[in-house]
Amino acid sequence: MNNPLRQYFRRPALYVTLPSKGTFYPEGSIEMPENGELPVFPMTAIDEITSKTPDALFNGVAISDIIKSCVPAIKDPWAMPSMDIDAVLIAIRAATNGNDLEISSTCPACEEEATYGVNLIGLLSGMSSGDYASTLN
Repeated sequence: MNNPLRQYFRRPALYVTLPSKGTFYPEGSIEMPENGELPVFPMTAIDEITSKTPDALFNGVAISDIIKSCVPAIKDPWAMPSMDIDAVLIAIRAATNGNDLEISSTCPACEEEATYGVNLIGLLSGMSSGDYASTLN
């Protein structure tokens, strides 16, 4: 059946490989595709509103809801290993606002303000997983 509105459905803007490669997740908390790359959708208007709700940000519900909305393969964001959270949030930012993130800073010595561009996809590609096969005694 062809839906005439199909062209307006939300589509993944990029795909991200998690630093953990999907290991360390409890059963049922993630649906890992065969290629290991999770689709990342741009934030919706309600996601933007959620990201500006102070109480939801304070207790973490906003971040959890945004991850569920933008990376639907992650079923339980509360069960995510901490090594994956930064990668997922950077991917959501890149999917929503584009690859470049502008950061302004002021030099404490001369008080000159400068703006820098950060390549978010470059940050994602530089993230790697550690070796967690060895145990500490």
